[in-house]
Amino acid sequence: MLTSRERVLITLDHKEADRIPICPPGGRVNISDKVKGFLRDFDFDRFASLNFVKNIDERQELSHGIYVDDYGCIYKHRGVSEIPYCIYNPLGNAKRVEEIEKYRKWPDPDDPSLISKDAEKKAKKIREETDQATTVNVGSIFHRYSWMRGFNKWLLDMKFNPEIYEAI
Repeated sequence: MLTSRERVLITLDHKEADRIPICPPGGRVNISDKVKGFLRDFDFDRFASLNFVKNIDERQELSHGIYVDDYGCIYKHRGVSEIPYCIYNPLGNAKRVEEIEKYRKWPDPDDPSLISKDAEKKAKKIREETDQATTVNVGSIFHRYSWMRGFNKWLLDMKFNPEIYEAI
């Protein structure tokens, strides 16, 4: 039987493994006790999630409990969960593509300060000490638009402002 890492690497090489790699469900989904029991007994592969993007505590704190990220979005904990809520969308009032293009807070993807300080150490430890496959969390890439523009505008832009949607 293959390890989780071997199974994923073989599959990524477009070869047939002993079975398809299966990642356990994650996130904050409420599931019934019956489903939880099934999932507990299921033979999931073992994955280690590497969060390479800065955590909230690595962002610049503006005041107690209010943070700004490298994109200019401002977050505040609302006490509902450990995830902060975006309270300021820097492109929320943009009306034209030119405004998006002129925005100067787009971070440089090659800037090492965007990466969590211990990312390399975590990856090395997982590689050397476990047989787990790894997944990389690059930050909530699908939420970035809603943080930059606002959730409602994200959904409306897809249909009514495709030029702004594509620019962002």
